[in-house]
Amino acid sequence: MSGARAAAAMLLLGCALQRCAAQLPGMLPLPHACTGALNGPAPRSDLRWPANETKLSEGLRQADEAKGVDLIFYGDSIFWEYNGDNLNGPVTKADLQRKAIFQGVFKNYSYKIMALPGDQSGNLLWRVQTGGEFPTIHMPKTVVILIGTNDLTVTQTVKYIHGNSPKTQIVLVGVLPRGAQYWDPAQAWIWPNRYTDAIAAVNAGYYALAQSAPEYIKYVYCGKPYTNDQGMNPDNVEDGVHPNQIGLELLAACMKKDIDVDMGSTRAN
Repeated sequence: MSGARAAAAMLLLGCALQRCAAQLPGMLPLPHACTGALNGPAPRSDLRWPANETKLSEGLRQADEAKGVDLIFYGDSIFWEYNGDNLNGPVTKADLQRKAIFQGVFKNYSYKIMALPGDQSGNLLWRVQTGGEFPTIHMPKTVVILIGTNDLTVTQTVKYIHGNSPKTQIVLVGVLPRGAQYWDPAQAWIWPNRYTDAIAAVNAGYYALAQSAPEYIKYVYCGKPYTNDQGMNPDNVEDGVHPNQIGLELLAACMKKDIDVDMGSTRAN
């Protein structure tokens, strides 16, 4: 990941956690670029977002008009890493390696990765409801969501998906640990930190949501390998926030356990 892309992604991820983290004792104000977490559906206009969102929705539309896909991954920069794209220039060997990880783990399934760096769950809600990022013909068997912000808008996204495809199984992946201050490299590897309780609260909300409808929602937490006794684990994290290649392999393997169970039957048409 380039420095510019990493900085932008870390900034936007920090903004996504602002609402929870701001309530923690000793929390410093976030940079002016953070204007507040979203409480409802909203698009973005920054970082070539409209063009990238249109590319995602058009790809899904074409797949839906053909045979559809059985599995959809919705998220932000972490899932986006698996696409093998590069927002800042030509695709690199490292980009292709990240894509190969996902293809290897989920090679038995037809899938789409619907993820954009920096998105909050309110952006995801808009993409699903308004932006054309949910099928209208062939419903997926399983949807996987990994995005870090308050659970209220994730609840709305889950409700929308279930309302349009009651047989689709939904896997909520807990928000992963992250460094203390994404805008300060000296603190990028500190854990626990000001975000620890906030992340735990968000994940508790995801768990409660799954418990409220276990017949179609599962919660899975894959964050343990990303920390150690010293803080964030550099063996599995590249910048204090994003999993490196090994970390992406671990995340994919962790998710696959529940996805394989859900994919044991035919598509949810």
